Amino acid sequence: MAENIPPLIDFIAQLKQATIELDRDMRIYSVWRNTLAAPEHASISWFLSKSIFEAFNLKFAQYLAQHVQDVFNDPRPLSLEYFFQRGGYQVVFNIILYPKQQAVDLDKIVVIFTNVSQEKQSQAQLQFSKLQFEQQYKSIPLPTYTWRYKDNDFYLIAYNDASDRESAGRVRNLIGTTVAQLYQSRPQIIADMQLCYTSQQNIAREMRFPATQSGKITYLKVYYVYVRPDLVMVHTDDLTAIRENEIELFEYRTQLEVLV
Repeated sequence: MAENIPPLIDFIAQLKQATIELDRDMRIYSVWRNTLAAPEHASISWFLSKSIFEAFNLKFAQYLAQHVQDVFNDPRPLSLEYFFQRGGYQVVFNIILYPKQQAVDLDKIVVIFTNVSQEKQSQAQLQFSKLQFEQQYKSIPLPTYTWRYKDNDFYLIAYNDASDRESAGRVRNLIGTTVAQLYQSRPQIIADMQLCYTSQQNIAREMRFPATQSGKITYLKVYYVYVRPDLVMVHTDDLTAIRENEIELFEYRTQLEVLV
């Protein structure tokens, strides 16, 4: 490679998109800059008629040559992704190879480079954020249920570890159930969820649930949290022990007053 001429991949990495044509000898027939090039790209003309082994570093040249030959042998478009480090950053190319037919002879392959580094980075950041949210959601200490509004009803789509423990695993079988089905006898829950969704405001309400087979009455503080665009997240805080202690204290004080 000529002195002070960096590999062609470095020039292309500075562009959003570029296209080259290769002949059967793996020589560069033409270079198209699909986006405006900076002034330093004037040296790009040096690469015309050069072999890809002169224009690119050896590792990428071998990679590209293998796939170009594949398309010459089987003339169908081929899509690739190539990752490499440049200046401490990862560069990602989407590379499309397609045959350029001349009469009956296939003599050139068109190679389109699209720099998708920013898109890949955004996808990775989004995926990382999703994983972070999932981990945080699962570890919320209060039982938490997520409902999606659809067709005038709310469907249970997720739950956290605390709700799984609280229900002894029964919540797993409720995914896809609507709030109307689950709380038909508790219209206040349905109304609070509707109000939270339509007003896009958080709501909190303490509720008393009838005695179970064990004879125990349950007291819950229920929090409804709107999450754009179509979710309501419900947290439940069990206040039963607190309310039972308050009742016991009240009864004890009442007995004292009677004795006095």
